[in-house]
Amino acid sequence: MSAELTIKVLFYVFAGIAILSAGAIVFMKDVLRAAFLLVLTFLSIAGVYVLLRADFIAVAQIMIYVGGILILMVFGVMLTNRVGGDRILSGTKYRKTSLAIGVAVFYILAKVIYISKFSLGSGLANDAEPMKDGSLVVIGKSIMTDYVLPFELAGVLLLVALIGASFLAAKSAENNNA
Repeated sequence: MSAELTIKVLFYVFAGIAILSAGAIVFMKDVLRAAFLLVLTFLSIAGVYVLLRADFIAVAQIMIYVGGILILMVFGVMLTNRVGGDRILSGTKYRKTSLAIGVAVFYILAKVIYISKFSLGSGLANDAEPMKDGSLVVIGKSIMTDYVLPFELAGVLLLVALIGASFLAAKSAENNNA
């Protein structure tokens, strides 16, 4: 089996897992199970990024989405389950309407792609070469030289958000104790 065929097979496996798990999220009634399916979706998308040689994006995908946001969602769901005692189920009140809107959006997007005569290789440069130093080295050097100010501003913004969240949590705890 050639390397190119292996990459294609792995791409279709990761893409299939991502599509199936994302579709299962939509129809899952239990919110906690849907969150775990979201972990599977994010990990398979990170696998696609690795196949595209975007290692930094794959690691960022895992650290930010799986490691941060999704774990926060799971803890939130688990803590609210403990307080109320009941499992959190997603509502299915507008299932037929949601299905109709989803099918309509899919049809419109498929029609636009078909009309535009989109091809998979149209945006790729024929003479593109991989970076000699690797993408992580280039990104690290550019963050620490060219983009120091935006990087530091993002850090300050996250610090302010953390202080604000802790202030609101402390204020909420004082109101509950009083």
